[in-house]
Amino acid sequence: MKMNALIPGFLIIFLLSITPLMAIENIEADGASPIFTSYIAPYERSNYFVDEGYHLVYYSDNEPLKLINESSGELSIAFKLGSVVVYNINDFYRKPVITCSYPDSFILEAEPFVGLEVVMKFAVYTSADAVCEISYKNKTKNDLMLYFIYGNNYQKVNCIDVKPEEGITISYKEPAKGVYFQQETLNGFEEMRYSLFCFNRRIYAWGGYPVYKKNMSAHEIVKKYEYLNGSLSGEIAEFALSFRLTKKNGH
Repeated sequence: MKMNALIPGFLIIFLLSITPLMAIENIEADGASPIFTSYIAPYERSNYFVDEGYHLVYYSDNEPLKLINESSGELSIAFKLGSVVVYNINDFYRKPVITCSYPDSFILEAEPFVGLEVVMKFAVYTSADAVCEISYKNKTKNDLMLYFIYGNNYQKVNCIDVKPEEGITISYKEPAKGVYFQQETLNGFEEMRYSLFCFNRRIYAWGGYPVYKKNMSAHEIVKKYEYLNGSLSGEIAEFALSFRLTKKNGH
């Protein structure tokens, strides 16, 4: 499936127009490999003089596979096959490995369950646009449920709109004073920010929560997300979306 997300204005789209410099290709970098996993838009497509970029967490056993943006939040992924959920990397049958890495993008492969192969591609196209594509091969007899979890302990956000066939829009404020290195207030700086998450699959269910708990066990995930509450009202620190993927192969 494709996930498009707009996060300090962020939109996420997969356009592999990738910077050729500093590329690492045809590798199998596991969690113990000395590889730098922070990704940022190339200079020619950068809108801000200080970009936060995204950091990929694929190496920490007690955390999920996730992307972190310092002030705009975390994007985590969990997998459910039948009644079993895999959330933390330590629970993967075959842990994630990076097979290709550029300064602005990566390709990652993993096997959360025996018989479920996943390829994740991610690219930061501009300061405001990034794209994530997740393709899978399900060789089991069970349907796959994928969970997309957004969390932000930096500040609360508001859900502006939810369209199951398209995606979700949230808003939050970025204070103008002290945004970059504690500077004075920036003239013309827009405090209100919007993040748009677009998907090429229908959102099956959703729920919002006032507190974001970063580290959860598979049991906690099942208990919390098995029946999403369907509410995204008020200020929230976390929301979860589920996608029911019945086809054996897809993206």
